[in-house]
Amino acid sequence: DGGATWRKWKSNPIHPEPPVGLTVSGWRDPYVAPWPSLDRAMGRVDGEGTLYGIISGGIKARTPTAFLYAVNKTDLAQWIYICPLVDLGLNHIISRWSGDMGINWECANFMTFTDTEDKTSRDFIVVGGEGSITSKPDSTFAEYPQQVTNFPREARSLQWMCGILRQVRNDDGNIVPKMDYVTGGRFDHGCLYGVNTFFDPVTSKQIAWGWVTEEDLPQNLTDRQNWSGLLSLPRELSLQRLRHVKGALVSNLNNITSIEIEPTSESTCIVRTLGISPAKHLEGLRQSTQEVALPGPVNLASPGQSSLDIHSCRFELSTTLSVSDTCSRIGLSRSEEHTSELQSHHD
Repeated sequence: DGGATWRKWKSNPIHPEPPVGLTVSGWRDPYVAPWPSLDRAMGRVDGEGTLYGIISGGIKARTPTAFLYAVNKTDLAQWIYICPLVDLGLNHIISRWSGDMGINWECANFMTFTDTEDKTSRDFIVVGGEGSITSKPDSTFAEYPQQVTNFPREARSLQWMCGILRQVRNDDGNIVPKMDYVTGGRFDHGCLYGVNTFFDPVTSKQIAWGWVTEEDLPQNLTDRQNWSGLLSLPRELSLQRLRHVKGALVSNLNNITSIEIEPTSESTCIVRTLGISPAKHLEGLRQSTQEVALPGPVNLASPGQSSLDIHSCRFELSTTLSVSDTCSRIGLSRSEEHTSELQSHHD
C-alpha cells in the first residue's frame, strides 16, 4: 500500500552500537543474504544455509572491514557478532589504475559467482572505499600494514575484491572466518557510488545498482534543489572468463591486479575477473524508443569537427571507435549550443 500502514518497529534499533571492545571508524549500511561459500569454509554442511549480515566500516587506525554477523532466519532481529571479515590494513593499494581500498568502507556486499562451463567459483566483495592516508603512517600502529596513497583518487571510490575464505583463530581462541585479498579493481570509473546488490530469482543474476552523484554541482546548488543525484540503471554481475589470452597491449599480465591468470599453454592463459554489464531488464526501457542510424564512418581527427544531431536528453549510443597510437584523449561532450539550451530550460 505504498507504505501507508507501515509502522516503525518498537524494538528499534536492533543494535545500538558496534561490537564491544572495538574502536570503529564507521559502522553502517547492513547487508543480509545467505552465503554458502562461507558455510563450506566453516565446515557447515547441514544444507540449510546460514543467513549472514555484514555492517560496513573499519577498525580505527587498523583496517577498513565488514563486520560479520550470523542472523536468525526466523527472527531477523537476532544478530550474533562473529568477527571482522577482512583485515587488509589501511590504504591497501590495488594498483596504479585503481588507487587503494581506503581507511573505511561503506555499502559492503558479498557474493559468489560460478562459471557455468567449468564450474569454477570465486567469492567477491563490492565496497565503497572512503578516505586515504597521504602522510607517513602513525608509528603507534606499526604492527598493522599501512600504506601511503601514491596514486591520486577521489575521497570515495567504488571498489571490488576477490578473496579466499578460510578459518583462523581469533584472540579469544575461537575459530572464525577470514577473507584474504587475492585480486581487486575499480567497480566504476565514473561517478557511481554506494552500490547495493541482490540476487534476482527470475533471471538467476546478481543485480547491482547505486547512487549516481553530482560531482559537478556546487553544494549550495544541491542544497537549493533539495535532492542529490539519482539511482543508476541496473547492472548484472558475474564471473567473467576470457580464454586463449596471449597478453595485454602495454602491461605485463602479471602486473594487472584486477585479473586472475591461469596458464593453459606456454603462450596462452585463461583470465578471470569480475564481470559487470547492463542488466537484461533494460530491454523494457527500449520498447518505446526510436532507432536512428547515423552516417558513418565519421572522421574525428580534429575537436568539434563532427557532431551528433540528437534532440533529446535521453539516448543510447552504440558505436565503434578506431584510435591511432598518437591519440591521447577520446570522449563525448555536449556542444555549447546544447549546453546553453539545457541551462535555459533548467533556469
